[in-house]
Amino acid sequence: MPELPGPRFAPAATRPYRAEVVGWYVGAAGLALGHTLVAQLVLLGCAVYRLLTDPGSRRVSLTPSTAALLVLAAWMLGTAPFAWKPANAFGSTLGAMLTGWLILGATRKAASSGAGARLTTVFLAAASAGAVYALVGFGMFVLKRGGVPRAQLPFVGCNTAGTIMAIATIIAIGCLARAARTPQKLASGACAALTFAALMATQSRGALVGFVVGLAVLVVALLYSRGRRVARAILVLTVLTVLLVAFSLAYPPIRARYATILNPAANQDRLDIWRTALAIMNDHPVVGVGVNNFREAYMAYPHARNPIQEQPFAHNVFLEFGAATGIPGLVLVGWVIAVGVASGLRACSLGILQGIAPSALAVFVALVVHLQFDLSIYSIDMLPLFFVSYGVLAWIAERAQGRDRVPRNARVAP
Repeated sequence: MPELPGPRFAPAATRPYRAEVVGWYVGAAGLALGHTLVAQLVLLGCAVYRLLTDPGSRRVSLTPSTAALLVLAAWMLGTAPFAWKPANAFGSTLGAMLTGWLILGATRKAASSGAGARLTTVFLAAASAGAVYALVGFGMFVLKRGGVPRAQLPFVGCNTAGTIMAIATIIAIGCLARAARTPQKLASGACAALTFAALMATQSRGALVGFVVGLAVLVVALLYSRGRRVARAILVLTVLTVLLVAFSLAYPPIRARYATILNPAANQDRLDIWRTALAIMNDHPVVGVGVNNFREAYMAYPHARNPIQEQPFAHNVFLEFGAATGIPGLVLVGWVIAVGVASGLRACSLGILQGIAPSALAVFVALVVHLQFDLSIYSIDMLPLFFVSYGVLAWIAERAQGRDRVPRNARVAP
């Protein structure tokens, strides 16, 4: 890839503190295990200190990515006074904004400082350890020695664990596709197989669908790369297929559960939640019922199935924001997601950071797809995953914009 003119590292005034670097590595490991609170507290302390001592850190750089998020956040705050429980709406919105500020800032600094490769290694190593933990717990259940019926991670349940394992598998395959040394290839391949096995053991249908779509995005992006990279990806796909078949044959309940993905009769509870979310949007089209107020609104509507079962969120990111912040909120969250996808597509088409852009786009797509069926985007577990992938795509988009500003005759041939 051609290099852009200018300094490779950030100037001394903007270099990260040592504590920030520690927060990055703790956060990378925490992302793989479903726990980022400690890392966020470390980053928060560093961010507050920097705000107090560095006037330059108080400037806000508006880009398409940050503009979309700021508009959405402003709308969420604006609708909070009209929420069924304003305290819930204000608290969740401010918490999401704080997490976004910390994670996006840390992601950009880490990427700009050149620590991205090492942080990826830490994430994959922690994900591999988490996969072992998940598989051991599930294996004990299968052997009737305790354990859990669906694999989990130390700090999160099976559905979030499934998304983490899906993301780790995609990243590992991306690393394998561009690995130059045999040890790197073996490590990436082993990580991909291990995390995919853990994904299967979580039995998270939404995570599996997200993984399939994200992997398809990665393979298509790799088609624009060298042929051997595609060949490696095909080899990994073959191994993953074998693992999928082996799991299905060895433990039929997994096959039975995944067989219900496209069966409407087996998903009536989810369909009921979606119908209720649509009804809430129809009754509150402008400002919704407020962020983190779906549970109360859901219980106020009649339900043919599970009439007394509470639902904390809409199990669909668009319906969640539509019900919580009205149709304008639905449009705004669509804008945010569209900006993220567009950033990745543009980077892939321009050949910017060929080793990073395809994987980042694939991870973001996999996460967004899972959010169509499950998970709450503004939960403490999901927000860091969303903002890291979104932040990487935003950083790549800035690099792509910088490349466009360089005259063609000034670029160095790859």
